[in-house]
Amino acid sequence: MSGGGIDFMRTVAEKIYGIPSYMTVGSNAVTKIEYDGSRPVVTRVAQLRSFDDKDEKVNNIHLHIGKRPVLAFGNSDGDLAMLRYTLAGEGLRMALLLHHDDNEREVAYDKDFKISPLNEALKVADAEGIKVVSMKNDWSKVFRSL
Repeated sequence: MSGGGIDFMRTVAEKIYGIPSYMTVGSNAVTKIEYDGSRPVVTRVAQLRSFDDKDEKVNNIHLHIGKRPVLAFGNSDGDLAMLRYTLAGEGLRMALLLHHDDNEREVAYDKDFKISPLNEALKVADAEGIKVVSMKNDWSKVFRSL
């Protein structure tokens, strides 16, 4: 599940995360069928079908996977709807919110980050049962050697 393009995410999700491409969700463009002779070819149209962010993440989970997640991990306010959707299900559920607060390893960002701020989710996390994971304090190592 990413706001990134689904075609890109499908390419890397299995190799990097071990997630099969058919379980990958992301932003996607409108497509159409064109013909190369009698051979149908799917081509992209310069139009966005779905920007996988905020409430649209929940819609895309339902559309592409068809099941409510038992675990969701987000890092911005754009993931809050998905985290809430996950926790609203029956049985054991977990919603984690990654706080990028470590300037030593990457750019720390939250409230003032223009692209994908983390403000509202941090404010409501404790009250709504969302566990905040601090990159600075909770991760001893972000990437291990391959």
